[in-house]
Amino acid sequence: MVRKQSLQGKRIFLTGAGSADSPDNRTLGERFASALAAEGAVLFLVDIKPNVREVAKQLDAFSFVADVTKLVEMQAAAETAVHVMGGIDIFIANAGVANITTFENDPVRYEQIRAVNEVGVYNTIRACMPHIKDAGKFGLVNASNGGIVPLFLMMAYNASKAHAIKLAESCNLELKNTGARCGVLLLSEHASPMEDNFKKILPRLLMKLNPLLKYGHKERDPQNAVNGMLHAVKYKRLYTSVPRYSVFARYFPAVVGWVARMMHRKVQSVADMARQDYENIQ
Repeated sequence: MVRKQSLQGKRIFLTGAGSADSPDNRTLGERFASALAAEGAVLFLVDIKPNVREVAKQLDAFSFVADVTKLVEMQAAAETAVHVMGGIDIFIANAGVANITTFENDPVRYEQIRAVNEVGVYNTIRACMPHIKDAGKFGLVNASNGGIVPLFLMMAYNASKAHAIKLAESCNLELKNTGARCGVLLLSEHASPMEDNFKKILPRLLMKLNPLLKYGHKERDPQNAVNGMLHAVKYKRLYTSVPRYSVFARYFPAVVGWVARMMHRKVQSVADMARQDYENIQ
């Protein structure tokens, strides 16, 4: 059993830490950064958006503007982090995107999501792994329960998050003899700017109103996601499910998948209408 560790003085490399356009609704990356800073961690924040510098300034942290889909930029970010902090104790591959996708969408949309959620996670691990091969160090990939149970109209997101889970598991295997570990954070939907993008779109509204799906698309307090992340890094957990009952999906994916298919059959007409409406406004 892994003992709880203090985050005081821990040097943490966090991607996807930029702020949202609206100051009233912070990104999960911002919330993660604030919570880690409150625990006394030394932070190195990375995002493609230059406003990551402002987030870092508020938290007395280091920052670096980089595109997670570019390995050379992520390697430069990791090397800079090591230079300014003296090393990396924990990395958190948090950057991610989502969009409505089906097999009938423009394939460009699939590639855009894959680039961040799959390639971006690989690049983050690839850049940071050489610096965490020591006992007690830890990596965490922010994935999703959508990588286990398929979500309606989110084919690309489902596939990319399943890939992210496997990248985390493969990283953990490669760290096996170093004393370091890599875990995965399995989140369900939480209130965030990314989730807000879907609220403006008919598919999400229809699904939230449908009694068969309203519980699956419940808006959850983002603080629950923050608490799950803190628990994961403090205990160096290989799997952290938020909310906790969603661990059922990881242990019984076939059962949950069957339920999802049955529900989809019941709302096929709603799903088709939602997809068509979404395509019309793109």
